[in-house]
Amino acid sequence: ARTRQAQLRIWVDLVHRWAAERGDWRLDLGECPVFENGAISRKLPRPGVEAVTAALLEDGRAEALEDGTTILFECRPEELASRLYEFARFNDMLGGVYTLFELVEDPSVEAAGAVEGAVEAAPSPCRGKDVALVRRAVQVLEREQKARLFRGTTTDDEGVKFFEPPPHSPPPS
Repeated sequence: ARTRQAQLRIWVDLVHRWAAERGDWRLDLGECPVFENGAISRKLPRPGVEAVTAALLEDGRAEALEDGTTILFECRPEELASRLYEFARFNDMLGGVYTLFELVEDPSVEAAGAVEGAVEAAPSPCRGKDVALVRRAVQVLEREQKARLFRGTTTDDEGVKFFEPPPHSPPPS
């Protein structure tokens, strides 16, 4: 059982590294070339691919989509949520409303929240991340009562409002 778990951890890391190198985090794992090695004519059998897929989902850095593809997350939503909230606190964004598009794509988010006298604003921890991951991170903050997600018809009009931490929340580390 330990050997199997170790193998699955290696596969999870391999699939994430492969996706990162390609810059494509949405995969059809049933047709994914990462499970094939043409040089030696080997292919991971379907039960193996299913086991790796299950391990990816269990790891918390992936999500199965309705169309049968899987989206891999660069990090766990909880990790990004923590970094995003610290970014919002540091840049005086608490109480403000921002679109997910701004957090992912818009450099003015960093400039607007820049601390006076700072040489350069830190980039948003969401910069370049898949919107699905950012949405999951905001949902984590919602459960912690630190943010509210406002749904729109597109990701351009989905927004988030950051709140002061609830009184019973431990201070951020």
